[in-house]
Amino acid sequence: MRLEVLEALQSYRQADEGGEMVLVSREALEEAISTLCDLYALGLMAEEMGEVIQLIGKWLRFGPDHARRDGESARTLMPTEMGDVAAAMDFACLDGIASFRDVIGRREVKKAKLLNPESRDDQGGRLAPEPRGARHADPSRQ
Repeated sequence: MRLEVLEALQSYRQADEGGEMVLVSREALEEAISTLCDLYALGLMAEEMGEVIQLIGKWLRFGPDHARRDGESARTLMPTEMGDVAAAMDFACLDGIASFRDVIGRREVKKAKLLNPESRDDQGGRLAPEPRGARHADPSRQ
């Protein structure tokens, strides 16, 4: 339905109270399109993140290699679903919801915190275990 609204807005026409057709101002049109794009981008991110969350649930409940009816497992589907989330985030950045620079900057800050053995959780333990691939990704950690 939102795409139908977008198409109607792009026709630059709307019915006023008297039933006449009037042109919509460019500003009103751009605001409406921007709002629809924001809603689409946010909905897309929510949907794709939901699919990853569902896949994580299956990984935890049945194990990473448990085959579904179609033969796929959580492990084989995870790269696809994570890629879909990344694409949805890119779309949102293209729409202006956030800047690529800010998102990538935050990603690097968070990753450094997670990989730092000095980072601590609320109980004083190491914040995150060292990922299996961390030593291969950073030669100084070998």
